[in-house]
Amino acid sequence: MGLKGWLDLIQNGWIPAGILCYATSMFFWLDALSKGELSQLYLLTSLNFVILTVVGYVLFHENVGWLRVMGLLLIVTGVLLIARS
Repeated sequence: MGLKGWLDLIQNGWIPAGILCYATSMFFWLDALSKGELSQLYLLTSLNFVILTVVGYVLFHENVGWLRVMGLLLIVTGVLLIARS
């Protein structure tokens, strides 16, 4: 990819926005790690599957079958059980 290709990527808007979102999440994660326990905080990252599935269903009308719903319920149940222990 030449210089023009790189400039097109930067001017696209989605690439810089993605980099900004990633950097912001990294700073929030580091801040959370400085204030909490890793074993408790890492549970929250598994909830990304649940959040992204809901966002995909609501915004992009993705197909969410019963098997996926059952998997998400298992994730949420596991997070709740581990968080309570």
